[in-house]
Amino acid sequence: MNLKIFFLTLLLISLVSCSSIKELENYPIREIEKPHNLPQGVFKSDFTGVLFVESQGDVAAGYILPPLPFNTQYSLSDDLMVNFFLFIPTSLTWQMIHNKINTISFSFGVHSIFKHKIHGFFTTPFLSLNYTLRVFPWLAFLSEVDITSLIKQNQSSTFEGTPSKINDENISILSKRYSPGILFQITNRVAIQYKHDFEYSYKYNFFMAPLSYRNAESDGKFFNRERFSFIINFNNRWKLQYEWIKNEASVANFESYFWISLYW
Repeated sequence: MNLKIFFLTLLLISLVSCSSIKELENYPIREIEKPHNLPQGVFKSDFTGVLFVESQGDVAAGYILPPLPFNTQYSLSDDLMVNFFLFIPTSLTWQMIHNKINTISFSFGVHSIFKHKIHGFFTTPFLSLNYTLRVFPWLAFLSEVDITSLIKQNQSSTFEGTPSKINDENISILSKRYSPGILFQITNRVAIQYKHDFEYSYKYNFFMAPLSYRNAESDGKFFNRERFSFIINFNNRWKLQYEWIKNEASVANFESYFWISLYW
């Protein structure tokens, strides 16, 4: 039933927003050419679904999230973009450099994410630096540095990539991640992307962080995560992205998601 509602909602939005948008006339369809920010005055809403999640050898039933734009972006200018969670502003992205070869952007704010029934809902302050280097019209190298602090979560959930559950609400997780990747532009509308996350995470007491930080460092752990994405840009208004994730140390060993994005 959720699947039918999901696609009926997208169809309704498509009919309502079928008129052309002047700001998107020069927006690239090829994924490799896209800037990190949207053109000024443009919205982008992501409708997310979960295909399956494998947890400790058991495959959880796949499901579709409610047909709501959990993640929406709006560009205040060509270089400054605000990110929303359910229309609540949560973070900013500043695109410092964008040309035919290099794109560099910096993001900061709060992620409020409902991952799935295993991870649950959590809120994470973050800082992130993204870099795209286009070496050929069909090949780009990607790089991302990210610092995230998980300060609250459901007691039954587990932070992505961490080796054990957290039962103490005062215990937080600080995560430092470096993610190199590569993007292949297969056709003008189809691209594939691979990223490998090298992450270091440790627990600490959020309310006693200055006292617990040095002790927490010794309890941290390194782990890896692989992410493979298949991307189709149907036009400059609609985009489909499928992502498959393999976690080295997580309550969810394998995950599979898709996004349907609408530019409006």
